[in-house]
Amino acid sequence: MDRALGFPRERRRFRRRHGYPPNLRQPRSFNEKIVWRKLFDRNPDFVRVADKVEVRDYLCEVLGRDQAEPHLVPLQQVCERAEELQLDQLTRPCVIKPSHSSGRVMFLRGDDHEPGSKAVQAQCNQWLREYDYGIRRHEWVYTCLQPRIMVEELLDDGSGQAPPDYKFFVFHGRLEMVHVDLDRFQGHRRSVFDRDWRHLDLEYEFPRGPDLPRPSGFDTMRDLAERAAAGFDFMRVDLYNIDGHIYFGELTCYPASGRGHFSPTDFDFQLGSKWRIPA
Repeated sequence: MDRALGFPRERRRFRRRHGYPPNLRQPRSFNEKIVWRKLFDRNPDFVRVADKVEVRDYLCEVLGRDQAEPHLVPLQQVCERAEELQLDQLTRPCVIKPSHSSGRVMFLRGDDHEPGSKAVQAQCNQWLREYDYGIRRHEWVYTCLQPRIMVEELLDDGSGQAPPDYKFFVFHGRLEMVHVDLDRFQGHRRSVFDRDWRHLDLEYEFPRGPDLPRPSGFDTMRDLAERAAAGFDFMRVDLYNIDGHIYFGELTCYPASGRGHFSPTDFDFQLGSKWRIPA
C-alpha cells in the first residue's frame, strides 16, 4: 500500500528532516539517492555485506583472504539462539551484537558492572525477535538476513572510551568523504574530511567535531575502503585504527537511512553529484 501511494511516510519524514521534498524520479542529493536505493535497488550483494558475519567472507573474496583477515576483528562466537551463547568461554573484554541489524551492542568487560547471564540472554533474545528491523525505514535488505548473535573482541585504544570510528564514503570505487565519530556514547561529535584529509566546514547529523591530525596509515585505510567498495556505485566502509592496526567495522548500504542532515544543505547535493545511480 505504501508503494502504491508513492511512499508518503518516507516523503514526509524526509521533508521534515531536510527541509525540502525528495525527488524520487530524478534524485540529485545524496540523501535522495539513499532513499531511492532503499525503495528501488535490489542488488543481492547488499544482503551479503549487510550481514555482519557474511561480510567477513565477502571481504576475503574481494581483497584476498591473506590481505583481509589481518583487518577483521577477531570473532569469538556465532550462534542462532541466545541459550547457545557460552559466556564462560568468552575472553573479556568483548562485544556482543546481532548480525542482522545495526546500532545494537553490549559490552562485557569482566568487571562488577557487567550484566549477568540472564540479562545477556534476555537482551539477545530481544534482538533475535527483531524480524521487522528495517521495515519501518524501508531498508529491505535487513528483512533478508538470518538473525544471529555474534561476539567479537573489544577494540581498545587505551583511552577508556570507544575508539574513533572512521567512515569512508566511496562512490564508484573512489573515496569522496570520510567522517570521524568521537565520543559516540556521550557528547557525540563528528569531524568531516575530504579524500585528502582536508577538514570540511560542515555538520553532518551531529555537532561539528574538531580538526584532527591525519591518522597514521590513512593511505592504507583509503585503499582498503576503495577496494572493499569497488563492486558498488556507493558504499560506506567503516574502519578502526588502533595504534596503526586497521580493522573493518562494517559496510553500510543506507547511511542514516537517508536522514543524515547536512549543514549547509548545499553539500548534500555536492555529494550526491558524485553518485551515478542506475537509470
